[in-house]
Amino acid sequence: IDEALSLLLIICMLPIFMAISFAIGYLYKGAIFDKRMIIGVKGKKVVLHRFRVRKENSREGIGHLDRFLEQTGLAKLPYIFDVFIGRISIAGLTIINYNRGLQFRNEIRDFFVPYDYNKPGVIDLTYIKELYRGHKKRGNAEYAKFVYDTNLDFVRKDNMRLRIYMIY
Repeated sequence: IDEALSLLLIICMLPIFMAISFAIGYLYKGAIFDKRMIIGVKGKKVVLHRFRVRKENSREGIGHLDRFLEQTGLAKLPYIFDVFIGRISIAGLTIINYNRGLQFRNEIRDFFVPYDYNKPGVIDLTYIKELYRGHKKRGNAEYAKFVYDTNLDFVRKDNMRLRIYMIY
């Protein structure tokens, strides 16, 4: 289902994708995409792509376009291709930066366990729970526990109805 839905989204969003790619390529020098290392199935490193919204080797934004892409979520539009390739799912576990995941594993020894047979997802229960409960500023250990518990909750309840609920 992920591949079919992502293919449909690729076809529908292709004009927007091309426009953003040309805008970044024309306005700013350097790569169009940034690569991000995340935790994948069985705790392996997985590369995700997103539109570049920072100057190369800098934390400084590249202009008005970066704010627009971040605020609208279009910076993550290339995730659709990562779903189509099979690196991630549309609805799944929390996408965690690989290095941050290693820090979380120091806090919770079994942190990678939910990732044994489940892919991270563009939409995840952690995001949905934070929407309903309100985003709280948490310490590293507290956030690691929250993500771990939420991912275990997803693994226990994983079924098609839950995934459809998460998407809508």
